[in-house]
Amino acid sequence: MRENVILIGMPGCGKSRLGRLVAKKLGFDFVDLDEKIESAAKMPIPEIFRRFGEAGFRRLEREAVLSLESRTRTVVGTGGGVILDPENVVLLRRIGFVCHVERPLDELAVGGKRPLSTSREALQRLYEERRDLYKHAADATIANSSALSPAEVADRIIGAFYEN
Repeated sequence: MRENVILIGMPGCGKSRLGRLVAKKLGFDFVDLDEKIESAAKMPIPEIFRRFGEAGFRRLEREAVLSLESRTRTVVGTGGGVILDPENVVLLRRIGFVCHVERPLDELAVGGKRPLSTSREALQRLYEERRDLYKHAADATIANSSALSPAEVADRIIGAFYEN
């Protein structure tokens, strides 16, 4: 069994919140990949995008993914676009159980620290571009809708982790 849980999915689908909850329930560490990138760059993600563009952000993201290679007993909340780099997907699948957190499009958060999902229309485009990439990268897909409590979704992620 792989020793880490990697959460992927659309921006605003609940990866960070659920990741913290899953980590607590499992007694694992939690790493938020976006927070790791901000710490390394010493600036918030929207500023990274303004200064260096998406390509610059993706380089920093790749470095952050590489830094996870030696981690064990860790839950990782990734950024929504981590699956755009096929090398990231290969590494994430090697180091952990990759779980796609799928939230209905109309329930996704818009804006905030998410420079690529500033409107419902932008989210729709991202969803269409990434939907198949998430499915291909994931070992399992777990629904996270408003009909479920975060604890219920976390328990489903943990169940899928132990099944794989």
